[in-house]
Amino acid sequence: YNHAANFQFIVTKIEKPLVGLDFVIEILDPSARFPLYVCVLCDKTCDPKSICFHLISHNHHAAYLVSS
Repeated sequence: YNHAANFQFIVTKIEKPLVGLDFVIEILDPSARFPLYVCVLCDKTCDPKSICFHLISHNHHAAYLVSS
């Protein structure tokens, strides 16, 4: 797969408000089928599909508000 701009592509497909994107790290491994995403704010590791659900979750939004 093409590693370039995976996270940017994912977040442009989410049609809900997003906060705390600066807390997400994309981990690219050329031998992996897909990248992993780590939300350091919530200490959560996600695949490309679950990072979408995580970013719009109540828990992530609450953690972001507490961190501000």
